[in-house]
Amino acid sequence: MQQVRIFLTICTAIILLSGCEYQKLLKKGSNEDKLEGAMQYYNKGDYNRAQPLLEDLIGAFREREKAEQVYFYYAYTFYSMNDHLLAGHHFKRFSETYRSSKYREEATFMFAKCAYHNTLPYKLDQTSTKKAIEQIQLFVNQYSESEFIPECNKLIDELRAKLHQKAYEQAMMYYNMADYRSAVISFKNAVLDFPDIPELAEINYLTVESSLKYAEKSIRKVQEERYSNTVAECKDYYAANPKGTDYYMKVQRIEELATNRLEALKTNTTNEDEKPLETSMK
Repeated sequence: MQQVRIFLTICTAIILLSGCEYQKLLKKGSNEDKLEGAMQYYNKGDYNRAQPLLEDLIGAFREREKAEQVYFYYAYTFYSMNDHLLAGHHFKRFSETYRSSKYREEATFMFAKCAYHNTLPYKLDQTSTKKAIEQIQLFVNQYSESEFIPECNKLIDELRAKLHQKAYEQAMMYYNMADYRSAVISFKNAVLDFPDIPELAEINYLTVESSLKYAEKSIRKVQEERYSNTVAECKDYYAANPKGTDYYMKVQRIEELATNRLEALKTNTTNEDEKPLETSMK
């Protein structure tokens, strides 16, 4: 027990001494000493202490190389403490201020990466996600041979996956609410905006199915037009999707059903023996 107390006493003394030395460096240290101390704290991962020292040195050095070093690592302290908003601000300011700096490429990349971190979950507004993709793409265009390109591609893929999920779930929301007109529009927009969306085959089919359901729910006087639209959707599906798949065969059944109903409407007759279409996803 006595040994534990001695150990704790020594640890406390070391912490107090360390704190005193830090305050002395912060208040009375020379610029060179502060820079050296700041980099030591930074390299140890003690960003809370490195940041005030670096902040105190902003504008203190006439030598461009040291001025760049101070501000570059100052921006990194915010990033390392997960303050991506301020980190992005300072990385952007660095890249605009020090255009010939050896750090500029990395600072520009880090500004884009901060934009990635500042995006919202896919269920929320995705304006920030779209802006982050734009920022990362600007970096790729500007530094096409950069070592950061593989990471840029990875970040863009992750951000696009959020947009894919948002578009898919928004369309499915309309579909599940039986708002089939809005579902058709949303499914089509999802494909137009994201031709590489993972759920492409399902979305193409659900566009056709939603068109049929929209026609079925319509009043009689507009059904002919809407069943005609369903047949047209089937033709579009055939043009864009391989033959022989499960979805393909379901679309053929939808086309047959829509065509039969069109004929019945044109002759003003109803086929009482017509079987309902099985539309459930399997």
